[in-house]
Amino acid sequence: MTGLQINPTLATATEQDLQEVQEIYSYYFLNDTVTFEEVPPSVEEMIAWWRLVTEKLLPYIVIKNDKKIIGYAYASPYHHRSAYRFTIEESIYVEKDWRGFGVGKQLLGEI
Repeated sequence: MTGLQINPTLATATEQDLQEVQEIYSYYFLNDTVTFEEVPPSVEEMIAWWRLVTEKLLPYIVIKNDKKIIGYAYASPYHHRSAYRFTIEESIYVEKDWRGFGVGKQLLGEI
């Protein structure tokens, strides 16, 4: 990554972003244990989750460098039980080659 122009921009995620989001997520599914998924979600499933999050007026954002998504983050309901109705959790995923460049920190600060 040395010598690359790093000029990340934050944006609200759109449905068109979710193919790249799914690709980033798939890396973690295949190579890590952080997702707790047993079956990798399809782009359609990622779109359904994005809709659920955004319909609740919670943030779902992407960070791009030269128009390529290098990370994303969203806030989602923590649990469906009434006692948790004001509790949310954040999820942050950074494209594997961009880890260590402050992308996650920037996403966390925005979310």
